[in-house]
Amino acid sequence: MKKSLKIVSKILILAVFVWVGAGALQASSQGKFNEETRENLRNQLNQTRETRKDATRNVLDEVKAKREELKKNLETKREEAKERLETVRKEAQEKAKAAREEFKTKIKQVRDEKKRLTAERLEEQLNRLNKRWTDHFTNVLNRLEDVLAKIEIRIQKAEANGRDVAAVKIVVEKARAAIKTARDAVAVQAAKIYTVKFESEDKLRTAFQAVKEQLHKDLTALRDGAIKTERQAVQNVVQELRKIKSVDEEPTATTTPSSTSN
Repeated sequence: MKKSLKIVSKILILAVFVWVGAGALQASSQGKFNEETRENLRNQLNQTRETRKDATRNVLDEVKAKREELKKNLETKREEAKERLETVRKEAQEKAKAAREEFKTKIKQVRDEKKRLTAERLEEQLNRLNKRWTDHFTNVLNRLEDVLAKIEIRIQKAEANGRDVAAVKIVVEKARAAIKTARDAVAVQAAKIYTVKFESEDKLRTAFQAVKEQLHKDLTALRDGAIKTERQAVQNVVQELRKIKSVDEEPTATTTPSSTSN
């Protein structure tokens, strides 16, 4: 009987050792599996991070490229506008030669030297005034165009982040059209030459007053017309831009910017 109990005891001890050994082996195998799984997850996470970094860099590079393109287009348009003003002024001077020669001939007939010199000076001042104001309006349009360009860069950022920019793009196009209209109006005004025509010395003062009033009327119409319309057009863009949430957030790789019209 004692012998049988010893045998049973040995069998139980052996079974325990086998069970413990199997558990340890399974735990070791499971631990190795978990470590491999964690390593794979870490590798995948690192790879995903690198992919996102590359994609983000690509998005930022694309936005930067569009910014440079916009800047070049702006400089080109500005130079073209400047050359256009110079051209129309020269053409206007040529066309007005006959009228100015007539004025010079008639003004020589004025007996009062002081009055004659004053008339010559005033005639030159009228045209210098027109040039000064058309240059001023050109600078105003340049500044508004700069504002619009900066807004377009912000729109590109918003678009790269997946924001809905369809509405603000429409308003931008309207502002661009308004700038073109305003530049055309400035060119028309710059082409005008103000020449005083008078029949006799006693009508000289009245003739000058009429030309002066016409110049003032033309400049006021330009200021309150095309220039004011362009100011409002840019303001409309600013107001529409404010409706876009987080518009100045830097682009990420979650979205890809679509092409922006020039």
